[in-house]
Amino acid sequence: MATVIVFGLLVAPGLTYQILSDRRRPRTERSAFHEASSTVLASAVFTTVAAIILALPWHLVLRGVPREAAWQDILPVYAMVTATAGLACGLVFIFDWLRAAGAPATIVERPAWNQVFRVECPAGHLPVARVTMQDGSWWIGRVRGYGSGTGDDRELILHGHMRTSERASPGVVPAKWERVVLKSSQIRSVQVGYVPTGTAAP
Repeated sequence: MATVIVFGLLVAPGLTYQILSDRRRPRTERSAFHEASSTVLASAVFTTVAAIILALPWHLVLRGVPREAAWQDILPVYAMVTATAGLACGLVFIFDWLRAAGAPATIVERPAWNQVFRVECPAGHLPVARVTMQDGSWWIGRVRGYGSGTGDDRELILHGHMRTSERASPGVVPAKWERVVLKSSQIRSVQVGYVPTGTAAP
C-alpha cells in the first residue's frame, strides 16, 4: 500500500508535469538528483492542492477506518489515493494549459530532419534542401530520403535536378547522376524549402 501511495501522490503528478513542461521548453541535461527533486516537488505542490480540495472526503474515509482494519476496510483509502492522484494530474494539465494561454505545445522530441522533411512539409509538396558542407561546398536537390536517429552516421539523400558547387564549373549535376548521399558528420547546415509535386526544378 505504501508503494501505491508514494507513486500516486509523490511521483505521478510530478512526472506528468515534467512531460508536459518538456513539450514547451528545450530539454536540458540535469542530474538524476535534480530530476527526482523536481518531480517530487511538483508532485507535493499539486497533491497538496488536490488534498485540500478533497479534504472533506478524506476526513470521512479516514474516520471510518477502524484501528485494526482488515484489507476490505482499507479499500476506501485506496480509492481516495486514486482520486487524489487523478485530481492532482488533472490540475497539472489545467496549470500547463493556463501557463501557455491555451497555445499548443511546439517542442516535440523527434529528430529535426524528420520534423522539417516530413512533419512540416505541406500536403502536395516535396522538400528541397540546400546543404552546406563543412568545407563550404553546397548541394541543392530534392530530399529523397534520410537516415533515422540523431547521430553523425546518418545520411541525407538528394535527387532530381541537382546543383552543386563541387564541380570545376559549379552548376547542374549531369542527369546520369541520379542520387547523391551526404553524411551528416560532413554537413554544416541544411536550408529547407517546399515545392509543389510535379515541379521540374528543385
